[in-house]
Amino acid sequence: PEQAAGGKATSASDVHALGAVLFEALTGLPPFRRDDLPSILGAIATEKPERPSALARDVPRELDRVCLAALEKAPAARPS
Repeated sequence: PEQAAGGKATSASDVHALGAVLFEALTGLPPFRRDDLPSILGAIATEKPERPSALARDVPRELDRVCLAALEKAPAARPS
């Protein structure tokens, strides 16, 4: 989200990227699905993603939690 808003990449950005990869691995879909890049960047910066288990019912609750923690908007709220 910080990069989508024009900020610098940090290790917290890497955690967010890992969360996005995990989300797609679990669901087969990216966490933010929009028609164009500006809309995608806006969603990354401002919207909460769906729970992976809402899209793939076999995702365990703990993986939901880990994935969504990595996708937190605030860098300090992400696991380090």
